[in-house]
Amino acid sequence: LRTDVEERFKQLVQEVCEELEIVIVALECDKDHTHIFLNALPTLSPADIMAKIKGVTSKKLREEFPHL
Repeated sequence: LRTDVEERFKQLVQEVCEELEIVIVALECDKDHTHIFLNALPTLSPADIMAKIKGVTSKKLREEFPHL
């Protein structure tokens, strides 16, 4: 189960980053947190980037995986 959620999470992060024209340098998941290194234009603040990623991934993962 965890690998399904993790793989879907990584797909969603990739989709958001492509939409925002952000390059993912590294993305590693642990059981309760994630480390993400990104290359983004300075027009996007780190807080704005993370708000978008967290908003999209939280909503979609909770819809697709009710046990979360």
